[in-house]
Amino acid sequence: MPYFDHSDNDVKEMLKYLGKNKVEELFFSIPQELVIKTPPIITGPLSEQELLSSIEDTLEDATTYKEIFRGAGAYRHFIPAAVDEISSRQEYYTAYTPYQPEVSQGSLQTMFEYQTMMSELTGLPVANASMYDGASATAEAALMAWHFNRRNKVIISGGVHPEYLTVLNTYLKNTGIKIEMLPLKEGTVDLQKLSAIDMSDVSSVIIQNPNFLGFLEKMKDIKKQSGNAVLIYVTNETHSLAVLQTPAEAGASICCGDAQSFGQPLAFGGPYLGFITCSEEFLHLLPGRIIGATYDHHGKRAFVMALAAREQHIRRERATSNICSNHAMSAVRAAVYLSLLGTDGLKSAALLSVKRAHELKEALSTLKNVEFIEKDKPFFNEFSAKLKINDRVFSESLQKHSILGPLELSRFNSSFKNYYLFTATEMNGRAGTELLVEAVKEASL
Repeated sequence: MPYFDHSDNDVKEMLKYLGKNKVEELFFSIPQELVIKTPPIITGPLSEQELLSSIEDTLEDATTYKEIFRGAGAYRHFIPAAVDEISSRQEYYTAYTPYQPEVSQGSLQTMFEYQTMMSELTGLPVANASMYDGASATAEAALMAWHFNRRNKVIISGGVHPEYLTVLNTYLKNTGIKIEMLPLKEGTVDLQKLSAIDMSDVSSVIIQNPNFLGFLEKMKDIKKQSGNAVLIYVTNETHSLAVLQTPAEAGASICCGDAQSFGQPLAFGGPYLGFITCSEEFLHLLPGRIIGATYDHHGKRAFVMALAAREQHIRRERATSNICSNHAMSAVRAAVYLSLLGTDGLKSAALLSVKRAHELKEALSTLKNVEFIEKDKPFFNEFSAKLKINDRVFSESLQKHSILGPLELSRFNSSFKNYYLFTATEMNGRAGTELLVEAVKEASL
């Protein structure tokens, strides 16, 4: 079938129907300073050798980092080579939805195993086959709670990732559901403020643990103060699940977040791996796909997409969510990663991250220009500190040593000027820690 582009007459008819005079008017929302007024000059075609040479020249100007001390939802963990090798096999490497289980048993079983692993790590019996990312998973979790109890208020901790809050606001903007912020006190949830809230109209209480500033929340105390509202446990550093009490033990009915730490490379910010696990009472409200185990007509165990009617074979307005093609490939990578590390391996990696982060904090504590928000509060592998530094000198020193330094918190909240979020994982060595500490020292005011 031949392809025909729009004729000039077609364009005129469409613009007339839309009430526009020219095509450029369709892009009015783009700020003018970002609009390219003249087409870029593109050279002629290149040979393969010339093209490779051009790419190599471009890559020479790219910045690469030997050490990374930044996290906030995107963590550099060691990924075994087998994760890339297995997940890139052609049997997995597809965006195709396994609607035909008879020819997709391998993919379906892998996703089933992924669900089982996430269920074990969170202590909650039901898991879906993946979400887009941690932010949308959190928003979908809030909607699950609302569908469950039809209460019109969501309490969200100030310790939840600011970008997650932005997405939640977008999701709930026109629903009539109100969002109430729960302030922090000395870096963690203000339990006194929480206890003063009337929970009779609260649908859910959303808490991130470890929170955005890196501290560990007192989850059981929070659960006691949450009444019969749904407690939603958010985590964007899933390695913490290997060593902390499970969300189920903490009293959460829903756990969600981002499992980027499970075999997903940083990759310029994505794609990552959103997830939701929950108690059985939320099963029919769970968005995304669920892979289930059954038996075929020969009595052999088989894997299928279960309960698909709740989100696919249903009228749009009655569906549980708008999740369509999800991040199944990311889930496959997570399943391979967790299988390769095993329970002990994951715990060892998590504990090594804890050790590296505490070594970094101890080293920084010797400097006079470093002030911690809370020096003695427990944390996993991230912590916050105020630095009295010359920003330009600090940046130049980091670049000189090929270090991606801590995240400046003022980009999210102006009241956090000069505060930074430090992160360490098992990938950070003592040499890199010493260089970072030296950079902070050199930039001292």
